[in-house]
Amino acid sequence: MVTLSLYYVLEIEGVSAVQGDLLRGRLECLYEILLSEVTNPVPKSHRIGGAKRTTLTLTHDLHIYKAKFFPRMIRALLNIYAPEHARVVDPFCGSGTALLEASLLGLESYGIDFDPICELISSSKVTPFLSATALKQDLHLAQKAFETITPTADDHSAFPEELGIKLKNRDRKFGTREFEEVTSDAVLLRGLYRSIKNVLSTAIVPVLASDALTKKVRYRYVGIGNGAYTVEVLRLRAVDRFREKAMRCVELCDVFAELSGILPWKLGKTSARRGSAGDFSTWGLKKAVDIVITSPPYLPASSGREHYTSSRALSFFAVDAPAMASKAPPSSTECPSEEWFDAPEIAALIQYLGADQGIGNLQTDAMRSIWKLKPTIEYLHLIKDFFSAAKTALKGDGLLLLVVATQHVFYSHKRKEIEHVVNCGQLYSALAISSGFRLEREIKLQLTKHAASMARPQAKDEYFESVLVFRQQSLQ
Repeated sequence: MVTLSLYYVLEIEGVSAVQGDLLRGRLECLYEILLSEVTNPVPKSHRIGGAKRTTLTLTHDLHIYKAKFFPRMIRALLNIYAPEHARVVDPFCGSGTALLEASLLGLESYGIDFDPICELISSSKVTPFLSATALKQDLHLAQKAFETITPTADDHSAFPEELGIKLKNRDRKFGTREFEEVTSDAVLLRGLYRSIKNVLSTAIVPVLASDALTKKVRYRYVGIGNGAYTVEVLRLRAVDRFREKAMRCVELCDVFAELSGILPWKLGKTSARRGSAGDFSTWGLKKAVDIVITSPPYLPASSGREHYTSSRALSFFAVDAPAMASKAPPSSTECPSEEWFDAPEIAALIQYLGADQGIGNLQTDAMRSIWKLKPTIEYLHLIKDFFSAAKTALKGDGLLLLVVATQHVFYSHKRKEIEHVVNCGQLYSALAISSGFRLEREIKLQLTKHAASMARPQAKDEYFESVLVFRQQSLQ
């Protein structure tokens, strides 16, 4: 007798080798193909069995998104820590990975994110696929609209100026026509959404438009943290990506329908809204939750990605929305006076970032102080407020699971040596304790970097993430 894990079949369902085989019975088809390797092997069974990518399950691939949760990790954590019929919330929900995994386990889940694009993506991970008629109707409207769209001068003038300049510079340097190609697709997708947005029942059209353009234009940020970036333009046309993903969504409607009949429980309800992780009044919760599971943005001073406006510019253009905050340099780099900033790990970080202000005697680095100190202070305040909000959201015996980098390393490009290392477990624990949590356990997980990673420096170093398990201090 041979038994196949349902989750394994779901992960394999997401690989391109089986797409287009059937619109109905896709999971049953996969069972037959995989079992054929045991009884009467066929070439396709070997191709599927050798698939390496396991993050494309169902709608996990709905929208390209950097630094998303690993679905298997979230599933494992919920299996271990979530009680039966748990209510789950992710206050930095990003692309909604935790919401989908909670739903697959029959758990009710809620997502909050300050980025309106994240709200659109996360709200589209489950619910629209359970009401297939509305989703398919929206995609049909989009296909028909492609035939009649006439871009306007307003659409062209609204194209992100900074990105336009970079693309024109690349065209002059390399003799390409990237500006024409990107603006053509972007304006078409923007016009598509604007022409039908008032009659859409779901958010699937703007999500797919945003995904197509995000895939088309890749951003690489300069590590000094001033928001400067370079771009890479892929050959795949954004409009073609949109159409391919639309077809995939139609297929997924049938996969979700199959799941509803296979799972021994109902898929859990999910919802997402725009709000601040640090402001509980924006979470919209009506009842206390059992689990807060999330991964906050990385410490901005270490990643050089303090500013997300540029990387989101095309998405905001596609969905006809005003861009988020500008990337102007901070007006002040005054150091904080709060007592919780005296925690050793936090104090050492602030001292390092403010070295050119006479705080300590490390190498003077004006860019570090101007561009990284204030964003880091603001970030620490946000995380402190998030812990307070999570305390309010949780039941008395509820748990907070925080997924973070195990450490952040500051490296001197000039001197080729490490300047400062942040122990993230200690840093986040100091903030959590001040809000009434205690660290119960730290689980360290080694993650394999992509073989072709171009990250610099220390691109080949081992990399670990930690799951910090917090419990409220009043419970012993």
